[in-house]
Amino acid sequence: MRYLAYPFWQLLDFDVLRHRLLAALWHLHGQPPLYNAMVGVAEKVGGAHAEQVLLGVQLILGLAAGICVYLTLIDLEVNPTFSLLVSLVLLLNPAAIEFEFDPLYTELVYALLCFFALSLVHYLRGRSSRSLWWLMGLMLCLTLVRASYQWVWLVAVLAVLL
Repeated sequence: MRYLAYPFWQLLDFDVLRHRLLAALWHLHGQPPLYNAMVGVAEKVGGAHAEQVLLGVQLILGLAAGICVYLTLIDLEVNPTFSLLVSLVLLLNPAAIEFEFDPLYTELVYALLCFFALSLVHYLRGRSSRSLWWLMGLMLCLTLVRASYQWVWLVAVLAVLL
């Protein structure tokens, strides 16, 4: 079975994503637009190889999430050996590997949450404006990827942090 061989209700028609991406995203109201934007950019950049581009992005996101978990645990002063072990368990977890090969936004949300955790630790440790901007950007990305993360969540987290 090909990577994007069967239809998903989260995605717009591939012809629309390939030829009218910005207009499609502008008029998209049924779900958050960021995942469709990612697939649309892969369609434009990858052309006939868009599926391989998306699979590569998913694999890179999985690796980045594992590294991010390791760095978060190190920043929390957890034993480096234990941090590495936890990261390897997450990277080699069969469910995580399945998500990397699943052409939905699950891996993207997983990676964004890992990046969010690292940014949150950095912000709480140093209260730097750069960490706060990263944190806000990641929360905004989560809101634009998955409908479960509403604008209210974004405002509530910022209210607690500020």
